[in-house]
Amino acid sequence: MSNKIITLTTDFGNLDSYVASMKGVILSISPLARIIDITHEIEPQRIVQASIVMSTCTPYFPEGSIHMAVVDPGVGTDRALLAVRCKTQVYLAPDNGLLGFILEKGCGSEVRKIENRDLFLPQVSRTFHGRDILAPVAAHLAEGVTFEELGPEFTEFHPNIFPYPQRDDDTLRGEIIYRDHFGNLMTNINREDMKDLDVDKLELECGYTKISGLSQSYCDVEKGELLFLFGSAGYLEIALREGSAANKLRFPLGTVVEIKEN
Repeated sequence: MSNKIITLTTDFGNLDSYVASMKGVILSISPLARIIDITHEIEPQRIVQASIVMSTCTPYFPEGSIHMAVVDPGVGTDRALLAVRCKTQVYLAPDNGLLGFILEKGCGSEVRKIENRDLFLPQVSRTFHGRDILAPVAAHLAEGVTFEELGPEFTEFHPNIFPYPQRDDDTLRGEIIYRDHFGNLMTNINREDMKDLDVDKLELECGYTKISGLSQSYCDVEKGELLFLFGSAGYLEIALREGSAANKLRFPLGTVVEIKEN
């Protein structure tokens, strides 16, 4: 029996039995599997949010880890379920763009369409493929089923849906894509996007809010003041020192963020 790591990322929340059901399936097949919850608090149907969480977290896991993500507005339709082998790790998710980052970066050296019904539960619900297909497949992989046994190679997968920022003359325009537990608002703008800008002259505008000067840490401003800085994931964030920028500003995901030199 294997003690491989299987991670879970979903929009199921923790109030219902969905997550526990998937864990029960995994442990019934692979009793020594080490199940790690990345998060179950992805906002419902927010595929991009799940994509950014997985892409910034999973590279830190050991070789041989299996990463399963279920944010699946198309469950029960003819959309495919994918298995992607990235170096020494495997990703399992619906074919809806969730694994777009991995595929676009060329890390997906091999992509297979999950079709081997011998690895599914005997009864497959049209509304819970996470429990009935992805969970048992992850567990069988942990127990030694080969990647090639999952199904045929697949090349017609859904493209990356990550909303990359755009440059318009002197303005870099992105958007808010994630709110973390502390209320920091992560944007889709990374360091590479800003490499041609003078970091000493930057101004951020988002909704009714303007913030001048890129900060290096939260302590660069006074308590209760807004700031913007690069977070640990490498993306630009709007924050409130010792408070929640999300609660203060109440900007929804998708709110436009503009960066200019002042």
